[in-house]
Order: sequence, then structure tokens, then C-alpha cells
Amino acid sequence: RPPRSRAGSNSSLPSPAPSRATPSPARSPGVTPGGRGLRALPEPGDRIADYCIERKLGEGGMGAVWEARHRMLDRRVALKLVRCEGLSSQARERFAFEAQILARLRHPGIVRVYEVEVGDEWMYFTMDLVPGGSLADRIGRDGPLPERDVLVILAELAEALDEAHDKFIVHRDIKPGNILLREDGGAVLTDFGIAKELLETDRRLTRTGAVVGTPNYMAPEQVEAGGQIDRRTDIYSLGATIYEALTGRPPFDATSPVEVLAAVVSVEPVSITKLRPDLSPATVTMLDRCLVKEPD
Repeated sequence: RPPRSRAGSNSSLPSPAPSRATPSPARSPGVTPGGRGLRALPEPGDRIADYCIERKLGEGGMGAVWEARHRMLDRRVALKLVRCEGLSSQARERFAFEAQILARLRHPGIVRVYEVEVGDEWMYFTMDLVPGGSLADRIGRDGPLPERDVLVILAELAEALDEAHDKFIVHRDIKPGNILLREDGGAVLTDFGIAKELLETDRRLTRTGAVVGTPNYMAPEQVEAGGQIDRRTDIYSLGATIYEALTGRPPFDATSPVEVLAAVVSVEPVSITKLRPDLSPATVTMLDRCLVKEPD
């Protein structure tokens, strides 16, 4: 796999980014159902600070994402909301860190963050609302996508990752569900919830034990003990994502996560030429390079 996420890019790494600011916990955002106090989970019509909840967009390990409207500005946003009850200090820091990462990254292919609030009962941040749904939604609806459409998505994601990598950020969870599609067909990368900042000394990060990521899209070095995580890890995951966009299935279609992880380390995926013989040689070569087992 090439060491850069955008082909032909030979620019040197920039100086480390400035220190991150900590979101202010000046107020505690609450879910207000018509002024009657707090509710365990929001529902359409509830208020979160200055935002009116409209509908749920998705849910993950670190809370749910809602479409919401700023009542004064009449601006629709995606609002990521987490209830603080029972959360460890590490989970709180991870949530704040995701917002801080998004604030540092300025690229049309990376979702933009607007506002962050960390309170005693809830914490949230608001982001661009991308109305076209996710790449996973489109694959589930349409099956394998046209090569031209996929290459447009690939180019935008590669440039977005180049921006993240140049600021020493590795996403670690590139997958169709974390790629949003604009109405013009372009792609936006989201969910930096398990991203890592690389050490400035060697720009690499050593795994500390936990397997982090989504099995179908994890690179071998994410699975193996002692694997070195760097920007090439994201390139592998991007390749696995593009493989699925072109074929309608991930590179390894095993029946359990354990079997998938074993295949990621030791099994070659079905050649994409067998599943899509119509692809151009350049696209096939690019995918083969992304999905090699050894990043070097």
C-alpha cells in the first residue's frame, strides 16, 4: 500500500497542529419536552438547548445522531447526543476529542462541526446535515455501483483522508456507513469517534491491546497484536469500502466477526475481476494495492 492516501501526493508533513481547546461546560444541555423537565431519550419535538429535535438519523456506540433545527437561525444540523449518566471519564474525553478533531479538519469531504456542549447530564455537538444518506444506504438500495460513480467518491475520500493524515489523524473506521453522500453524488467522511492522533516523533501508533474498528473493513495491522497503525491503515479500509461499493459485498463475507478477522489476516479476497469483469485495469490495480496484507 502506498504511504499516502492520495495518489501522486509528495508534499511533506506540516508542523503539528495547535493544541486543542477544551469545550466549555458552562451549561448543561437538557432534553426539554414542552417545558416539562428532562426525558431519558429525546423524541421529535423535544428541545436540546437551542435546537428542536426532528428525527433520528442513526445510532452507534457513542450515542445517537438526530436531525435538528436551530430555533433562532432556522439552520438544520446533525446533532450527536450522548447521555452522560454512567459514562466513564475516558468516554467523555473521547466524545470531546471527536468534536475537536472535526473542528481542526477543514475540507469539503469532511463533515464540519458547529457547536459543542458538555454538561452534567448530556453532551452534544452539531455538524453539517448531509441529506443524501450514507454509502451503505445506497449500496443496500442499488447494489453494485457504476465504476464512474465510485471513482468520484474515491477521489473525494482520498483527498479528505489526506487532510486528516497531514494533521496526524488516522480515522480507523472507514466504512460505507461512515460515508455520507451529498445530493450531487459527492462524498463526506464522518464519525471520527475512534480516530487516533499519531505520535509526532514517528508518526505511527502502536496498538495497546483492544481490537478497534469494524471487522469487515479493518486492516490486518488492526487485528494483529503489535500491529503498527498509521495512515496506510485507512488506505486499506478505504480499499475495502470501495470493493464493497463496486461489488455489493465486503471483501470477506464470513458468518461471524471472528471468522472475518481471521480472513483479514490470512485470506485473500475474491478477485474483483471475477465479480466485476467490466472494471478498468487501473481500478483493479488500485484496489489490489490497497488490500495487500503488508502495508510496506
